[in-house]
Amino acid sequence: MYHAGDYVVRNGRGVCRVEDVEYLGARQYYLLVPLGDRTDKLYVPVDLEESLLRDVISPEDAWHTIQSIPEIEGMAVADDKSREQSYKEAIRSGQPVALIQVIKRIYQRNRQRVSQGKDVMDMDKRYCRLAEDKLHEELAFALGREKSEMPALIKSAIEKH
Repeated sequence: MYHAGDYVVRNGRGVCRVEDVEYLGARQYYLLVPLGDRTDKLYVPVDLEESLLRDVISPEDAWHTIQSIPEIEGMAVADDKSREQSYKEAIRSGQPVALIQVIKRIYQRNRQRVSQGKDVMDMDKRYCRLAEDKLHEELAFALGREKSEMPALIKSAIEKH
C-alpha cells in the first residue's frame, strides 16, 4: 500500500504524488496529483492498485534503461491498421522499455518515409511526443534531474555506449 507523500506511476498518466488515502463511501482511494499537471486530481481505488499503479523506477534502473536503448528493438507492428492501437497500448502502460520501442519504431518509420520523399505523419509525431514526454518524465524524476535535460543526457549516454 502506498502512503501520502509517495510517488507512483499511474498507467497512462505518468509520475504522480500520492496526496492522500481516503474513503469515499465504503471504498478506499488514493488521491493522486500528476507531476505533469498539478491542477489535476486522480482518484484510484486502493483495491485496483496492482493493475493501475506501479513504483517509479529506481535511479539504477533508470541508468540501466538509458544504457540499454541501443539494444532495444523498435516496436513490431503487424500492419498499419494496428499501429495506432499498438502505440496507445504501449503509452498507456507507461513502461519505459515499451515507450522506447514506440519511439524507435516511429524514428525508423519517419526515416523511411523521408527517404521516400513522403511527409512524416501527424499521428506518428503525436505519439512520439507522448512517448518521449512520459519516458523523460519518469527518467528525470528517478535521476533527480529536470525533464528538459533528458534528451541530451540520453544522447550522451548512447554515444558513450
